[in-house]
Amino acid sequence: MIGCGAGPVLSDEDFIAEPSETLTLVELYTSQGCSSCPPADAFLRNLSDRTDVLALSFHVDYWNTEEWKDPFSHKSFSLRQQAYREALNTDYVYTPQMVIAGS
Repeated sequence: MIGCGAGPVLSDEDFIAEPSETLTLVELYTSQGCSSCPPADAFLRNLSDRTDVLALSFHVDYWNTEEWKDPFSHKSFSLRQQAYREALNTDYVYTPQMVIAGS
């Protein structure tokens, strides 16, 4: 017999926002190779507890080296961040960087 740990039983209602509730998308561009990122990662975790926030974390790949790679990084996340740089007409991207509701 295979068992699994018991946890709280969640219903569909636990995952569905009320129709009158607006979610704010918060995107964090981060990397395990970035020494300034842990506080931003913690802040995003706190935001994710809110029912009016959809918090997403994107690990960029430009911190990766031959010797070390962030296991959560992906080139598409770096390209997504670069697309925001162009759309928002900013001079650079950085980590940590939060984009809130597309701004």
